Amino acid sequence: MNINLVKMCRTIYFAVLFFTLFFVSPAATVRLSAQKSAVSIVAGFTRMPYKFDGPTRYDQTAAFFLWDGAQQRTHYHLGADYNYAISGHWQIKTGLRVAYSRAAQELDLQWPAENANGQYMPIYQNERLELQHLFLDVPLAVRYVFSNRKFTPFAEAGFVMGAYLTSGIKERIENREGETWSRNGAVQPFNLAAQLAAGVQYRLSARQAAFVQVQPRVQLAGVEKVSKNPGLGWGVEAGWRVQLKR
Repeated sequence: MNINLVKMCRTIYFAVLFFTLFFVSPAATVRLSAQKSAVSIVAGFTRMPYKFDGPTRYDQTAAFFLWDGAQQRTHYHLGADYNYAISGHWQIKTGLRVAYSRAAQELDLQWPAENANGQYMPIYQNERLELQHLFLDVPLAVRYVFSNRKFTPFAEAGFVMGAYLTSGIKERIENREGETWSRNGAVQPFNLAAQLAAGVQYRLSARQAAFVQVQPRVQLAGVEKVSKNPGLGWGVEAGWRVQLKR
């Protein structure tokens, strides 16, 4: 992903977030006494596509990750949302989530063998590499709630900005294991995705509801510098929502 495009996407995202929090939200508070804003605890996962053009090297690894072509990774997240009520049907959502992803491979590392006419032989057998990333995600979306019945469908459209926190590298070479946690130069400091969602909530009481939603997602700015993010990802999210008192 071109670095200028990444900066432009990040600037647009924070400009929209600033406008929402400092202009739309205060205007909406005039009507909040008659509407229903809410806070939510959420958890879920997203299956995201990655594409590699060849063997990949990450900082602090002794060998290459032999990923090539397309690969699916699962990002898990846990966090909280806040929904600003603008009208009886429309809400603006933001929040914070900690997101975690993991990928691993096992292989035999090979080098040219001496006096073997260019043949290769295993040197380090049963090598294992494990890569973990941590992100802080900030969603910004518009939600439309169709009704206020016991089962209530809703739909969302918006963006998710991911801020990179740290990475963990686990290695096993010749039965010796090691693990390090630090920021990795192969990961973008920020990533951005466009996301839709469709779901349903079930009212548990006058102020509480449980919900689940399915959310297709497209990466606009890639997660890693060493890979591309082609195609469409998807995810599932569930949570518990509490309406604020009037």
